[in-house]
Amino acid sequence: MHTINVQLKNGFTSIMLKINTPTYFFKNICRGLAVMLLLVSCTTEETEQIENKATAFASAYYNFRFNNALALCTPESGKWIRYQASNVRQTDIDTYNNMADSAQCTIADVSFDDDSTATVLVDVRNYVVTDSIYRKGNVGDKAQVTLKMKKKANKWLVSLDSVLKTVATD
Repeated sequence: MHTINVQLKNGFTSIMLKINTPTYFFKNICRGLAVMLLLVSCTTEETEQIENKATAFASAYYNFRFNNALALCTPESGKWIRYQASNVRQTDIDTYNNMADSAQCTIADVSFDDDSTATVLVDVRNYVVTDSIYRKGNVGDKAQVTLKMKKKANKWLVSLDSVLKTVATD
């Protein structure tokens, strides 16, 4: 064991500090590792929960299961889901029913804004593009959508402040 003597001079003040190096450094290294492991395990759990909710929401939304999507978002977001549902026309449903496969959603990225909000980038494939009031919906090959997630009562929920903006990609 080594003892380090440090004298700091600040004007008339002198401070002597004795540190038992092996014990001091070993304890701090162990504490640091424990904190890092705790943070990594919490972050991994949180990320998994966010990915599961975002995927379930996007799959429900893009497969016209709006009631299922409502259950996965904040109460304040409900008006945007109901708005989107009210704008789906029979021609959009016919297009969906004629598709060989349903819409597929996968997570491209998750980033934490803080401990209770996150941003999720979702890749969407084979989805119905509900273009406008006067045009029949068509099938989109690939797109991305950004979802905001909020943690409420230890549950991650999708938080919408407008209808989803689906951006077609190559």
